[in-house]
Parts: sequence; C-alpha cells; structure tokens
Amino acid sequence: PPYDPPFTPPGVATVHPDPGYPFATPADPASGTAVSPGAEVKYTLTGTNTGATKLDPVSITDELSKVLNHAQLVGDPSAVIEGPNAGTAPAATVDGTDLKWQGALEVGQSVKVTYTVKINADADKDAVVINNHAQSSATPPRVPPITPEPGETKHFVPGYTFTKTSDPASGTAVQAGDSITYTLKGTNTGATTLDPVVINDDLSKVLSSGKVTAEPKATFTGIEGDAPKAKRDGDGGEDSDTRQRH
Repeated sequence: PPYDPPFTPPGVATVHPDPGYPFATPADPASGTAVSPGAEVKYTLTGTNTGATKLDPVSITDELSKVLNHAQLVGDPSAVIEGPNAGTAPAATVDGTDLKWQGALEVGQSVKVTYTVKINADADKDAVVINNHAQSSATPPRVPPITPEPGETKHFVPGYTFTKTSDPASGTAVQAGDSITYTLKGTNTGATTLDPVVINDDLSKVLSSGKVTAEPKATFTGIEGDAPKAKRDGDGGEDSDTRQRH
C-alpha cells in the first residue's frame, strides 16, 4: 500500500499423498512345481498399502475354476490384516469357483488371504495343470482404483500308466510251434516330462519253454523321433528299455 512496507501473505503449501498397492500371489510349493495326486498346495494372496492414504475398499478375487476342477479345498480360507493398528479382517468367502475378500487397509497395513487345496486322486490323467488366477484392486480417496497386475500360478500333475498285452490273449491255449507277440506300453498321462522311463520284462519263464523269433522293437506314439532300442541282457532273458516321455 502507499507509503507502507509491502504486504507479504504467508506461504501456501499443498500436500498430495501418493497411494501405493502391490499385490502378490505366491504358492507353496512354488508355481511351476510338479504336484502328485493327494498333494496339497497352499496359496497366499497378499495386498499391501505402501502409500500415504487409506485404501477403501480393497477387493481380492481369485478365480478357481481351473483349480477346483481337479482339487478340493481343505478347510475354509482365512484372512488376516497385519500392520499398525490392525483389527480383525473381514472373512474371505467362496461362491462357486470364486474366492472373494473385501475390506479396507490403513497406511502400512497388508491383508493376507490364505487357503489350501488337495489334488484329486484322478488328476494324473489328461495332462492336468492346476492353473490359478487372482486379481485385486484398491481405491484411494478421490482417485481411480489401483489395479496391480493379476497373479497366476501353475502346478503340473504327472501321470504314467503301464500295460502288458499278448496276442493271443493271456489265458489262451497255445501249442508247440505257435507264436506269441507281447506288447509293453507305457503312457505319459500327465503334464510333465518323464525322464527316464524304464521298462523291464523278465522273460526267464518264457524262454525256458520257447525262444525269441524277432528282436524286440520300441516305438514312440504321439511324438516325433525314434525310440531308444530295446535290448536283451544276458541269457536270463530280461528285456529292458529306457526312454524319455514327453
């Protein structure tokens, strides 16, 4: 103003808290591991408020259709909130093949949703992969929700069947001079490579009353390439074959 010192108002500061929310979906055993029928897999879904604002709501959805088609839940899922001033977490629920959790996270808090599945006894057929997809979102004040990358885990179930057949069929009467053709078949019914695959056939009670009229032959079905040769070991009449199955 005229003839007076300049008037300087106090400074003005603005603060914009920065929100943050990572989401992780580890499994035990780790993703990529082979699991046999009857084995258990433990999943832990973790969302953490790493920012400077409250997150509300925080939502977690785990789509279990490719898990529960070959496994069963062991007990109910649990949800725990950890961190400063943590209270009791809302319960996680399962509706059909969807596992869901929703709640709020204060600054520095995290939520862990944990559950376990047991692989079905018949999951060693048809190249089964236990494939789990989970996603989450967290909403800070006055800004759009944070949507981290979804989490995915895969567990591969191995399987193997073995059969021995003969022509004429087992139980058929045969006479001197007749021929019998034996077929030994190993099949990889799972979702993993099998290496090595070993087939041993004890022929001692066959060659005591007969003789081999053609060398054993090994072939692959379903993959390209030549199978390792089957071989006879010694006069005891044991045939063996070692090979890799995919």
